[in-house]
Amino acid sequence: MKGLVSVIIPTYNRASFLKRAIESVLAQTYEAIEIIVVDDGSTDDTHTLVASYGDKVLFIRQNHEGASAARNRGLLLARGEFIAFLDSDDYWAKEKLAEQLTALEQHPEAAVCYTWYALVDQDEQFSRAICPQDKGDIFSAVYFRNHLITPHLLIKRSCFFEGEELILKFDPNLIIAEDFKLRLQLASAYHFCYVPKCLVYVTTHPGSTHSSYKVDEMVKCLRSVEEYLWQDPGTAKRLKRLGPRAKAAWRFEIAYLLLDKGRWTDAIKTVFEALQIYPLYWRAYGGILALLIGSRNVDRIIRIYHGLRYWRLRTDSSFGH
Repeated sequence: MKGLVSVIIPTYNRASFLKRAIESVLAQTYEAIEIIVVDDGSTDDTHTLVASYGDKVLFIRQNHEGASAARNRGLLLARGEFIAFLDSDDYWAKEKLAEQLTALEQHPEAAVCYTWYALVDQDEQFSRAICPQDKGDIFSAVYFRNHLITPHLLIKRSCFFEGEELILKFDPNLIIAEDFKLRLQLASAYHFCYVPKCLVYVTTHPGSTHSSYKVDEMVKCLRSVEEYLWQDPGTAKRLKRLGPRAKAAWRFEIAYLLLDKGRWTDAIKTVFEALQIYPLYWRAYGGILALLIGSRNVDRIIRIYHGLRYWRLRTDSSFGH
């Protein structure tokens, strides 16, 4: 499968990471690539760094409007038959795009291809791997597990454009969950395939979190996304098929956010809201466990599990280098 791939990299004051991200795209074994870096009002030396690449990178600067606006700006400039997004503090294995294009060629019914990915720290030390194995119609999997990320997707241009008109974009009114909303929109309309290799590396560090946002603003965004999903004809139809468990799942996501931010009382209240809606929702009981033993201990257990799974998968030679 041949065709130009547009790689959109939104960035904001990430000059210390951006070079690695750009270099990982330039190192791709698939060569028909255009790189679009959208600077969302950085005040560091991002401009100097990107300028050093000359015409290898299309560089656009805008006022600070948020990641969604930056990604949408990149979409409007993209010329490729395929679209990929890379956050400026993350990076790819060199065969990432080639493997995904091959997978899309082998699965013509799919419009989106994802890969497995690893979480690493600032020194590129492995933390854990995320290895979903869902294909075809994966709407319920995306909704209930939220296990996909934007940087590991390769998406056909036709998902975003009808002719020259941009018909699907990131919601600029959201400070969180804007990419989750878009992934659900994609999953409600298109089939997915995947590459069973870890080809994307996601950097976890204080600056990569939403710590600067107030928790009430974040909860408001999650409720706004929920409202949209139940009103949009495409996603609402899918959610109704899932029944009350769908509403309970969203309450749990809000509860986990509240727990992570130390709002224990509100978290407990929201967990029990989830149970009232759907008493058999097992993740809500997991939320109660987190409240009892502490979310950090739950996270440690999860990291150990994913670490063991990572090493098992490595023995199968499934990880990119």
